[in-house]
Order: sequence, then structure tokens, then C-alpha cells
Amino acid sequence: MDFRYVSRAAACLLLLSLAACGGLADKVENVANRTYTSAAMGKSYTAITATDNSAIAALSGRRSNFGPTIGSTPLQNGDIVYRHIQPASKSSSDTSILGLVGTAAVKTNYRLSYFLVGQDGLVRDWATGAVPGTTSDCITFLSGIVQRCQDSQRLQASLQHYDSRVQTRSGQPIAVWGAPAEVPSPAAPR
Repeated sequence: MDFRYVSRAAACLLLLSLAACGGLADKVENVANRTYTSAAMGKSYTAITATDNSAIAALSGRRSNFGPTIGSTPLQNGDIVYRHIQPASKSSSDTSILGLVGTAAVKTNYRLSYFLVGQDGLVRDWATGAVPGTTSDCITFLSGIVQRCQDSQRLQASLQHYDSRVQTRSGQPIAVWGAPAEVPSPAAPR
């Protein structure tokens, strides 16, 4: 028996069990988000955000991208900041009393992925962060035959709130990317 693999497996299990603890879980999720988002660096923004909805893509895992765009901001220097959000992690808990009555709660956290895209269409920098999202509380009767759920929290926040939750790859707020371009106000009718 090769003990190197046993010790690695034990270390992985220990890390995963520690990750279940609040503060460490947030740090592990942050590292995962940064690693996931950093893969876009230097690539075409259009290519990394394209969604392939084919059955083959779904089976191979290529379908997932950075989630839908929740906003974009042109900057004075001609670059554009694109914001995306997608579910990143779920945790659930449930209880059951002899299969007659049970409760379940599912909490979803969301990954924010921001991209600074140059005029050439390439990702020049990225930022990422996480926001707590939705929580669904359910009660079941008769082993799940009857189930009632309610969303106790919805994911609704302003772009300013999301912007405050992300950091660039160098650990800075996205304000270091530059000032937003001024949008001309519409001319008054004459």
C-alpha cells in the first residue's frame, strides 16, 4: 500500500471538513472564485462568455460560463467593465421525523465575475467576489409527497453593492480600472 496517496487523501478530507466551518469556507470559496475567473485573462471576452446550449456541451460541462451579464460600464479610456453573476455554491440541511414530517433548507451563494475588456475585445483584468443569495425553506409531509417551500431571501441588490464585494486580481477595488465615461444627456425637445 502506498501511504503517500493515503496521506494525501486524508489531507484532502481534513481540508474539506474544515472548509465546512464558516470563515475557512469563505476563504476556500474565494480561492475557487479567483481561480475560476482568472482563466479568462488575455482571452476574447466574446469567447469566454459564449454559451453553448447543445446536448454535447451539457454532457461535457462546456455549457457553463460566467452567468448572465448584470451590467456594463464604459470607461473614459475606452475600456468596458462587464459584470456577471452565477450560482457558485449550495449548502443544504434537512431533518425528518419518521418520514412523516421534515424540513429542508437550501442556501445558494453567487459568484460575481467582472471583466475589464479593452477596445481590442480582450480581457485585460478581472475581479471576483461572492454574495449570499437565495435561501429556500421547505416543509414536507408524508415522505415528501406533500411539500411547501418559500424563498426567505431573494438575490436583489444594486450594482454599487455588487461592485463593493469584488476585488481585482491585485486585490484592489474596481475603481482602479478608471472613471466611468460620461453619458451625454438627451437633448431637450424644441
